[in-house]
Amino acid sequence: MRPATTTITTLTATLIALLLTACATPVHHAPSGLSHRTVSGTVVSFYFADTPAQELPPCLARRSPAERAAHRYVRISTPRLGQMQSTVAEWPDGVQLVLNQPVDVWPENCAAGQLGRLARVVPMLPMLPVQP
Repeated sequence: MRPATTTITTLTATLIALLLTACATPVHHAPSGLSHRTVSGTVVSFYFADTPAQELPPCLARRSPAERAAHRYVRISTPRLGQMQSTVAEWPDGVQLVLNQPVDVWPENCAAGQLGRLARVVPMLPMLPVQP
């Protein structure tokens, strides 16, 4: 093959791969009205109905006790712009989470009263034994 043909073939293959990737993205799972993508993060704490009010972040403290009792919530640490930030999201029923669990989340600003949403729970990799 000549170099020009190779370049065109490579560009065509790249464009096809990008188009197929865009088609495979589960957009229907995105919260409505959110234009940003998911962010990788780590579960750092949990909030339950019996969590003392003074330990609740602003987005949960604004909710009624009945609403807080009807749901479970989780704080997720996310790296953004070179620093660690966090978002609070509802922890859906049937979803298993543990501390330090990697997740993908649509982050929101808890200080403004907005909850993020869990997009995906990333399986934890098993720890391999260290050889002496």
